[in-house]
Amino acid sequence: MYAHASLEHPGGAYQILALGIDVVTAPLLAAAYAATVLRLACGGRHADRLIALLAPAGRMTLTNYLTQSLVLALLFTGYGAALVGHVPPSAVLAIALLLFMAQAVTSRWWLRRYGYGPLEWLLRSWATLTRPPLRRSEAAPRRPGPAGPARDGDRS
Repeated sequence: MYAHASLEHPGGAYQILALGIDVVTAPLLAAAYAATVLRLACGGRHADRLIALLAPAGRMTLTNYLTQSLVLALLFTGYGAALVGHVPPSAVLAIALLLFMAQAVTSRWWLRRYGYGPLEWLLRSWATLTRPPLRRSEAAPRRPGPAGPARDGDRS
């Protein structure tokens, strides 16, 4: 509705009303997206495959979000190619999907070598005021937790 109002009636009362509706309904739309992903991940034949596909990108959300922002800003604003208004909506959707697919592949590649995404590592370093290991080989080996193998004295 807001996109229609912005294109067809910019600067009018209809655009302001559409903006208000957009702002109020945005959390509901985000919840619907989250519920859809959870529904797909928790059931069905392809749940494990979907989780394996999306998990690396999910572990690098800050890096991926800022990369998307930079790439799309360079494509659509005057600082870059200034394509806003020149690309049909179907092409914008294709660009977004291609960018996310590239990020999913890159995230998987990155996390095979490193424990965190680059910006996630910087954020963790700043938040903890330490220098956590970035490479997987630098990380200490994990100890089994409660779901791990039974230890002596744990048997009943």
